[in-house]
Amino acid sequence: MKILVTGATGFVGSHLVKELLARGHSVRILRRTTSPLRMIEGLPVETIIGDVTERDSVQQAVKGCQVVFHVAGHISFWSGNNALQTKINVQGTRHVVEAALAAGTVERLIHTSSIAAIGIPDGIGDETLAYNWWPHHINYCNSKYLAEQEVQRGVKLGLNAVIVNPATIFGPGDLNLNAGAIVLQMKKGRIPFFIPGGCCTCDVADVVAGHIGAWEKGRTGERYILGGENLTWKEIMLQVAEVIGVKPPQRKIPTRLFSLMGHGSDIISHFTKKEPTLSRESTLMAQFLYYFSSEKAKRELGYRFIPFRESAKRTHDWYFPKQS
Repeated sequence: MKILVTGATGFVGSHLVKELLARGHSVRILRRTTSPLRMIEGLPVETIIGDVTERDSVQQAVKGCQVVFHVAGHISFWSGNNALQTKINVQGTRHVVEAALAAGTVERLIHTSSIAAIGIPDGIGDETLAYNWWPHHINYCNSKYLAEQEVQRGVKLGLNAVIVNPATIFGPGDLNLNAGAIVLQMKKGRIPFFIPGGCCTCDVADVVAGHIGAWEKGRTGERYILGGENLTWKEIMLQVAEVIGVKPPQRKIPTRLFSLMGHGSDIISHFTKKEPTLSRESTLMAQFLYYFSSEKAKRELGYRFIPFRESAKRTHDWYFPKQS
């Protein structure tokens, strides 16, 4: 089967490409000329050079494919990236949806969204939670929600599409240092305190399996949370410290001070034009207990997840491979 994967050079996309190839499928990827190739180097894939923000290259990439995995997206929690992020996440998804509808060959589109597109739970959230991030002005969340609306518009026009919503992803291959940055920075002793809040964790291998399950078993127009353990950031840091053999932070930073650090970093970035390590948006999101249930994916897709401790070890061992 001919399958297109956007975002194939990234964290989830590269693992997905490898799994699809292992299953005997013919894989085409859409990538920019500047995309890092480390995670897919040497793989037998057909390459279309282009960008999801370019309608023509998306149409070329989709042409002749039976399945499309739209994994490409822009993750950032800094307002300086808002315009680019919206262009990639919303306009890029619109281009993929339109191309899939026009191609006439696409049997199913699987769209990679995020739990950020669902909302802030009061307790443990699920797929029915109404989106409620608007008052907080976090563009990543808003853009991922709007991208889902593009997919749903396509469904109303006859597109067979399924949405998956991964949680905070750990595991080997996180080149862009998203969740993996916690493991890397703790190994280097650069995290001096616990932070407030908590999140739903998951492993990249389980997320890829969830994508395959959504393709094979998902119901058209439905969304599926691909999560794992719900842990406070303190629990996450304690487990990471134990797994990698370092001393954990000893104190929790006050929430107000944590917020002030984010706001201060934003002010500095206004002058430097460089994305800060912390921002108003990232420190705000971190303060919530961002917990979710994956029961729907378990029930309908056969989704399963490994313990966070194992995922943390897999992440560490990729960044710091043992010397033979």
